[in-house]
Amino acid sequence: MVKKLFNSAYLSRDYISHMHINGREKPWESEQEHVLIWHNISQLTRNFVTYGSNVVIDYVAFPDDARRLSENLKDLHIDVKYVVLWADKDTLMIRDNMRNEEQRMGKRSLILFDEFMDSGLDKKHLFNTSELTSKDDYVIE
Repeated sequence: MVKKLFNSAYLSRDYISHMHINGREKPWESEQEHVLIWHNISQLTRNFVTYGSNVVIDYVAFPDDARRLSENLKDLHIDVKYVVLWADKDTLMIRDNMRNEEQRMGKRSLILFDEFMDSGLDKKHLFNTSELTSKDDYVIE
């Protein structure tokens, strides 16, 4: 989808999170690490938007994270769209098992599923991908 946007940038949580080498903690276990990652995402987004880019952020973002990001960028007068790519639990586990072993999330996938369900997430932000494959091309508007 990012490639279909004019002048676009793709911000991957994995890349941003792994920039921090020594002293890095798991962001779901460290509030400080979580805040640092979101600060970096915010600053990179600001930089790309300032230079005219559309930005897609690939990260596990809860509603509060999206609200804070939108608030941090409001002076740029941009539209921030929040979309959660969603799949049922069985599909999550099938997809996770297809990953290389060192990239598998295991039970963490199911924990995140439950955390999203308990987060007060408005269903209008869900884009159900359960029936899609990696070869499907979709655009979120």
